[in-house]
Amino acid sequence: MKKIDHESLATFAEESALRLARIADKLELLAGTGPVDMELLHGIFRDTHSLKSAANLLTLGTVEQIAHKLEDILESLRSGQDLPDEQLIDILSAGYTRIEQLLKNTHVLPLIDPDKEIAAIDARLLARRSTGRR
Repeated sequence: MKKIDHESLATFAEESALRLARIADKLELLAGTGPVDMELLHGIFRDTHSLKSAANLLTLGTVEQIAHKLEDILESLRSGQDLPDEQLIDILSAGYTRIEQLLKNTHVLPLIDPDKEIAAIDARLLARRSTGRR
């Protein structure tokens, strides 16, 4: 991770906190819907994409990679390959919570292995699939 301007990082963390709160609210609504509310899902995807793009600009690779993984999961919902059941919403929520934790403690980012973060999400997805979910 290259040296980041503290003001830019503070602005990103502040904006991300608002974006993550908005995502959490939308995920809760998404979990409560019968048929998938596509507008709600697109809003979550856009917020996630914005988070990923900003993390990329600041070279926060771990945050960027987790957000990218969450985008992939959201894309499977948008394409109809998957359904937003309770397990999947929990997986998404855990991913956003992890991003929030990392942004509150950016000093640890260089110590975090992004591959392990993604592997943890993949393990949860695999466990979900083994129960018959997509």
